[in-house]
Formats: sequence, structure tokens, C-alpha cells
Amino acid sequence: MTEQAGDAAAVLDARQSAVLARRNNLATADRVLAAVVADAHTATLAARRRLDDIEDEVEALVTHQDELGLDTAAGVLAVQRFLVEKLREIHSVVADAASDAAAKTAVLQGLSAQYGTRQSE
Repeated sequence: MTEQAGDAAAVLDARQSAVLARRNNLATADRVLAAVVADAHTATLAARRRLDDIEDEVEALVTHQDELGLDTAAGVLAVQRFLVEKLREIHSVVADAASDAAAKTAVLQGLSAQYGTRQSE
């Protein structure tokens, strides 16, 4: 009987250790997840601000177009260069966001494995 009690205690200790390890792994995964989500939110807000700033600059151009000398080749060229630069900035914002999203996706895929892993029962 003492041997059975010892075996039961060993099994119980092993199960308890497994549960604690699982809890610790999940707590770590939760912290990483929270950080990734917070960073994604911050990055999204920053990208949105950059796009809003570009929009404001283009709208200011439209609002003041009568002051730009669009009736001259130099004025048209200056506006064209400005718009090309704004387009480059937009492409940069989108490319940065896509790269950031890909990096976060990789982290989240790694986390999904941690959340999906089950200890043998």
C-alpha cells in the first residue's frame, strides 16, 4: 500500500510539474502576444499618421493650386515632382506596414503552436 501511495505521489508531482510548466509557457506566450498586439497598434497608428500627413500636404497643394503657376511648364513640373514624391512616400508607408505585418505574423504563428500544444494527460 505504501508503494502505491508513493507511486501516486510521484504521478501527482509529475502532473503538477507539467501543469505548472504549461502555465508558465502560456504566461510567457500571453506576454509576447500582448507585446505584439500593442506594437501592431502603435505601428498602425504611426502609419496612419504618416498617410494623414501626406493627405494634408496634397490637399494643401490642391487648395493653393492657383498660386503654383500651373500655367507654366516649371509650375507643372514642380507639382508633378511633388506628387511623385508623395506617391513614393505612400509606397514606403505601405511597404513598411507589409513588412511589419509579415514579421508579426511569423511571431503569432509561433505563438499559436504554444497555445495549441497540449501536455499528455
